[in-house]
Amino acid sequence: MKKLLGIIILSLLLSGNALANDIETFCLIKRQDLIKAKLAPSDHSRFMGEEIKFIINFEDNQILDVSEAGEVSVITGMYGPLDAQKFEKTSNGIKYKHEIKLEGEKEGEFVKYNYNNSITIVDGKPESLYAIVDQSGLSFNNWNFRIDCRNFKYTEKEKQYAKKKQLQIGNQIVQNTEGMPDWFVPLVNRITKDKELKKKLNKEKEKKVKEKGNLVIDTDFYPSLIENLYEVSIDGMKKLNGEEIKILLENKRIDTFYTDNEGEHYSADETHTINGDYYDKSKTHGEASGKWKVQGDELCYKYDKFGTVGKYKEMEADKEFSCGVYIYSYYINYYFYDVINAYVYGKIVSKI
Repeated sequence: MKKLLGIIILSLLLSGNALANDIETFCLIKRQDLIKAKLAPSDHSRFMGEEIKFIINFEDNQILDVSEAGEVSVITGMYGPLDAQKFEKTSNGIKYKHEIKLEGEKEGEFVKYNYNNSITIVDGKPESLYAIVDQSGLSFNNWNFRIDCRNFKYTEKEKQYAKKKQLQIGNQIVQNTEGMPDWFVPLVNRITKDKELKKKLNKEKEKKVKEKGNLVIDTDFYPSLIENLYEVSIDGMKKLNGEEIKILLENKRIDTFYTDNEGEHYSADETHTINGDYYDKSKTHGEASGKWKVQGDELCYKYDKFGTVGKYKEMEADKEFSCGVYIYSYYINYYFYDVINAYVYGKIVSKI
């Protein structure tokens, strides 16, 4: 009966004009989130790969947990839509507090959970859930969760990636490193082999590469920059402005690393000339070419040819430029960020 009432309440919230005042929020719990929160490893399997779903109602200033997995209530502090909580607006989102008191097995025993949670919202889109959970009573614990969020559902493939162990990369690549994805070592070895061969050929020819009359700088591939892009968050990173993007890319041949629409990782060689010409070569696409430019702080492309392999060979050329790509930096790392879909989809793996 309680579950039925929850469904009825949720249906009412989602009907009529209510959606105009609601924000749907989806937060994916990754293994690394649990490690950073210092949750006991024995409890990781309960949460990793699970999706938290909130409905944030600004008309009533209420937040509802409508997640399918009941386990996530330990993080959200709410047991379904009937346990909706009032929130306060903050300068960058909302925050809510809640207390749950559970009886122990023996009379007089109890466990109390205090929640001090907040959700960061930027331009109407949720970005992060911060959950501070204090446990007292039979035992004392404290967990600080930080979980990436967005305004649309996660795919099953993304949920599977969230369960993978953290990728550890040191100065030396080891085949049997625990947590290393199956695709990592073969990809790194192949790229390294290609780069070594290219350097050997360039040395034998003893000449510099020129394209369109402009000197193109070959950057050095840097294997330790490769990482699982599903683990990357732009929080704390610097967004490059238009001039910085030009300095980073103009007349450089760079190695890049991407995820495709099916969630698979692949590598590419790219050249952005000072004349606005663009060249791209990868095993996934074959050879692609077109134009590039910077508009404001966004990177834009107009493809004459999307590729020479499979479906990319059949794709029609762009009629106009498509923008919507930011570049974020963190130390020596540079990431490509899809503004529309709000996620990191690529990275420069050259040492620049």
